[in-house]
Amino acid sequence: GYGMVWWKRDGQELFFFGPDRVVMSVQVKAGPGSFEFSKPRPLFKAPESIPAQSNPGAFGSVSRDGERIVFSVPPVPPQRQLVVFDRQGKEVGRVGPPGIYTQPSVSPDGSKIAVMRADPQSGNTDIWAYDVATGKGTQVTSSQESDNAPVWFDNNQIGYVSTRGNFSSVYRKTWTGQGPEEQLFRYTAGAGMVLTDFSPDGRVAMGDGGVI
Repeated sequence: GYGMVWWKRDGQELFFFGPDRVVMSVQVKAGPGSFEFSKPRPLFKAPESIPAQSNPGAFGSVSRDGERIVFSVPPVPPQRQLVVFDRQGKEVGRVGPPGIYTQPSVSPDGSKIAVMRADPQSGNTDIWAYDVATGKGTQVTSSQESDNAPVWFDNNQIGYVSTRGNFSSVYRKTWTGQGPEEQLFRYTAGAGMVLTDFSPDGRVAMGDGGVI
């Protein structure tokens, strides 16, 4: 099903939330003891911030005359720009396009930046890496779960945390996004964690739960 269905007051039209956030209309003709329904036709696509799954109808309603559709639309998350400053606070460069970024991390040689980047449509967060000189971005992770807390293991590999099922784990992957990820550590079931740094020799990871 598609969640809630709304009827027009005269009973000659109904509306429902169809696939891919499209508001659909169906013409209805009442007969003796039966109803005849037309083929559904799309009216318009609802805002991307309305969830396409679960119960999207809970976020909207149609007026009884069928002329107004109301949605509870959350504000668009503000975009941010990755900006590099020197020790005196002077801006020396901007890296990549504006986006919904969180927790940037600079590679040991200063040539790249790893950062959490949220997809405004899906709400999922992945790890991206940006070349400081060119501004070119590379998507490092693309899992169905949100990946967070990127920390450089060395100049080529990025560590991060992802919760899969009931376990939060530390993973490692090359900054190009190529090749498989490597699970370095799995935390206590049901407990969350945040990765904050690796020791210089890469043998110890620091998180909000202490030394790993």
